[in-house]
Amino acid sequence: MDPPADGCLLCASTWGDHWEVTGGRSEFFCCELCARQWKTILREVTRATGWPDAGAVEIEGDRWGRTGVARRDGAEFRFATAFTPDARLRRFEPIPVAPAPVPPAVAAPPAPEPAAVAPPVVPAPLEAGTLPPALEERLIYEADTYPDLSSVAVEEGRTLVRSMASELDRARGPPEAVAQITSTSFRADGHRVAVRVYTAADGAAPRPVVVYFHGGGFVFGDLDTHDHLCREIASRSRSVVVSVAYRRAPEAKFPAAVEDALAALAWVTAPATAGRLEMDPGRVAVAGDDAGGNLAAVVAQAAHTAGGPAIAAQVLLYPLLARRPALPSYADQAVGYGLEASYVEWCWDQYVGPDAGTADPRATPGAAPGFAGLPPALIVTAGLDPVRDEAEAYGEQLRAAGGLVVVRRFPGMVHGFIEYRAIVPEGGAALDAVGAFLRERLGTE
Repeated sequence: MDPPADGCLLCASTWGDHWEVTGGRSEFFCCELCARQWKTILREVTRATGWPDAGAVEIEGDRWGRTGVARRDGAEFRFATAFTPDARLRRFEPIPVAPAPVPPAVAAPPAPEPAAVAPPVVPAPLEAGTLPPALEERLIYEADTYPDLSSVAVEEGRTLVRSMASELDRARGPPEAVAQITSTSFRADGHRVAVRVYTAADGAAPRPVVVYFHGGGFVFGDLDTHDHLCREIASRSRSVVVSVAYRRAPEAKFPAAVEDALAALAWVTAPATAGRLEMDPGRVAVAGDDAGGNLAAVVAQAAHTAGGPAIAAQVLLYPLLARRPALPSYADQAVGYGLEASYVEWCWDQYVGPDAGTADPRATPGAAPGFAGLPPALIVTAGLDPVRDEAEAYGEQLRAAGGLVVVRRFPGMVHGFIEYRAIVPEGGAALDAVGAFLRERLGTE
């Protein structure tokens, strides 16, 4: 039999020749995997709606970020879903449809009509040409190769993250050469915090210092996953970078990471430490990506409130700064671009627990009572990142309080795009901006 003109029920492809009976009739699919995914979607829709069958179902998107709608007797049910490469269900989530406002009652109303609904906020599927082809190919590879990190044991997830980081490191080639790397640790409230110290090859001692907090959603990431990045920041800023292995969730809940981050700042600026590592404690910046960007912002606020140590600059790379922000990017980029909003929420659950952390500025920096006097900030965001708007909103809070703020949005990029700098030039351009900003603020031009 020839495939129908509209192609596969799931992906619309007209290639292949796979027919299966669904709903009592023979339907065309391009392959067995699409058929299995389709049956799973129908089952989940039926389970979620209570309908005896799913009715008319339409699917949009691709194999790693689909959205859809089921219709039955005038009702709609919208959903987002994702599968593993072998067609096992990774995630199935309803998408709320908000009813339109009901007009005031009037005398002799017309005959009732079906209630109208406002267009739902549907996560934007990946569209052809939205991403650079090499980056799109990489994201598809990762989605096909690695499971959702929230679906595996934490230690397994950490191993997977290290594996992904190693792949990207190898793609970039040999690591940046620096003058010296020192691994050490310091005592903080009954435990030890490991650090890795990168001394730039350029510049004269004592060099300024950048205290760096790695990303990973408060759960993943470590000194090794961010080794190449810290080397490059050290070289581009002509400084010493101190990478901090703060305690991670869920073993150590909030505010453990904050306490370690503040202890690291105190350790770096202590005269004995600064002298031993040939650092200038009067020229200090804080920086971080993702969850590390959150910690950098929190440390900058806490140091200012406490009256020191003085911080000359803060660099926030696509930081996680708010929980469930009512902002467009959190809905528009909720699925389909690598980092998903539901995964971000899972990370917050691990860090602060369910339904917590929105009012404490040590977790949500934008909740602070004021922003005057905070250090100059460089905030790097990605156009296709669900946390884009919360980071840019924080920049506006700093700017409104009179702060010096540089916000660099990179359109067409995704969360963590600096790690993909071997395949997209924007990653290197972002690091150039970080280096230039730090050199200016730390006086190493």
